[in-house]
Amino acid sequence: MMKCQRCGGLLIPDQTVGLNDAELVVANWRCFNCGEVLDRTILQNRLTPVGQQDREKRGRPVLARPTSIRRSKGNPKVA
Repeated sequence: MMKCQRCGGLLIPDQTVGLNDAELVVANWRCFNCGEVLDRTILQNRLTPVGQQDREKRGRPVLARPTSIRRSKGNPKVA
């Protein structure tokens, strides 16, 4: 028997159907007492610190690069 971390109530197996895609069905747990919903994504996000989630989504920072090089009449072509 699994207990809810929020209220200590009984967690029961449940399914959520995607809003835009009726074929998407996600298995989750729902608390019978308070309605708390837990699935794999929710649990993973709770275990990962917020700042780390942002860094993982962004990946490595991209440095600014000039989009064009201005050339004056006296400057040779820059490769």
